[in-house]
Amino acid sequence: MIAARRFWNYNAMMAEVAWPKVWQRYKKHRKATRRDWDSGKALKWSEDNEGASQYHPYLFGTDEAVRQIEFQCVENGTEIHASPNKRTYYLETEQIVGACCGELTRYVFAEWHRSGGAIHGRPISITALRKLGVNDEQDNS
Repeated sequence: MIAARRFWNYNAMMAEVAWPKVWQRYKKHRKATRRDWDSGKALKWSEDNEGASQYHPYLFGTDEAVRQIEFQCVENGTEIHASPNKRTYYLETEQIVGACCGELTRYVFAEWHRSGGAIHGRPISITALRKLGVNDEQDNS
């Protein structure tokens, strides 16, 4: 009886423990150079079926800038989905952060994984957010 009670208390305690936060670098979302951005190549790359969304290289030219916006998304953004192993968020910003699905976008999307605390994100269009279940009332646009 005592052992079962200790186990229950341990599970309750673990549910309240904060997940670790470790930023995960994904190069594919920062491959666009300033020249690619200015010529429209980054927008085109994000439009292709297998294309990765691209951060705006003038604003997010360093890993640290990307890490900050992705952490801000997790810490201050709107939660889309939460499961025992992963949480997803989006954040609307005041400026264009990148390109996704052939659209310039002010939105950032981030995933936070419980295992290891990995956080990684990318620019996301309102079109892609809607496919994830975000509606117009939630995004205020």
